[in-house]
Amino acid sequence: MYFSSVRDHRGDPLDPARRYRIRIPAEGIPVDGFWSITMYAAEPDGRYFFAANPIQRYSVSERTPGLIRRPDGAIDIILSRDPVAESEGNWLPTPDGPMRVSLRAYVPRAPIRQGRWSPPAIERL
Repeated sequence: MYFSSVRDHRGDPLDPARRYRIRIPAEGIPVDGFWSITMYAAEPDGRYFFAANPIQRYSVSERTPGLIRRPDGAIDIILSRDPVAESEGNWLPTPDGPMRVSLRAYVPRAPIRQGRWSPPAIERL
C-alpha cells in the first residue's frame, strides 16, 4: 500500500527550501515485507518522478546502508536539499521544486489494511 502527501503535518504544502522529519517509531511500520519513504519531484505537466539528487538516493528504508537509529530505536528520516552531517545515512534529498513524499508498505499487516494505522507525520523542522 502507498501513502503519499504533498503537505506537512500542519497542512501546508511541502516546501523544498525547508527541512522536514519523518519519525519511524521503534516498532517500525506494520509490514511483513519492508517499508520505504520515497521522494518524487513534480514535472510541469503534473506527473511525478524520482527526485534527481547528487547522491542518487530516491528512497530511505529499513534496509538503507548507514541508517542511524535514535537511542529509543526510532528512525528520523530527514527531508532536505542539504545533508545533515550527523544523520547523513537518514537523509532523503529533496528537489528544487514541488515534491511528493510516499510511504510504501510492502505486505502490510492488518492494522494498515483495515485502516487502523496512520503513517507518521511529515514534521516541519
